[in-house]
Amino acid sequence: GGGGGGGSHRRLMLKHLLQQPAADQAQRYTWDQIETWGKKHPTEPIHNGMVKILEKEPARFKQLVTTRVINSLTSLETCDKSHVCKPNHLAAFIRSHTCPANKPCSKETKQEIHRLATWASRIAVDGAFQGILQQMAHKAAPPPPP
Repeated sequence: GGGGGGGSHRRLMLKHLLQQPAADQAQRYTWDQIETWGKKHPTEPIHNGMVKILEKEPARFKQLVTTRVINSLTSLETCDKSHVCKPNHLAAFIRSHTCPANKPCSKETKQEIHRLATWASRIAVDGAFQGILQQMAHKAAPPPPP
């Protein structure tokens, strides 16, 4: 069953639309985790936190970061721990480019946004973790010979 060519075109556009914001948010929230660790362990070097998050327990922290990235791409408002909510312009922007103008977004479209946001977030979080690990390795490495 093919079912109309519109869907695949929209899916491609949506993937394209999600990739860069997903990457940005993944970076932001990964550093957020590292900073939070730093605040909880003020006497330890931040490097220890980075090693814990990125190398020792990446699965656990990737899960936390991925959830936050998905929310940043899909939830029309973001709420903090004290349940203070504010509009989330990124999700609204993505939705405005995906849903028909001046019409409510269909359930199918919302599900598709969520599905592709989950896909993009996982890839982006893997990328963010790898990128920061590479930066760490680069800093720790001896300078190259002249």
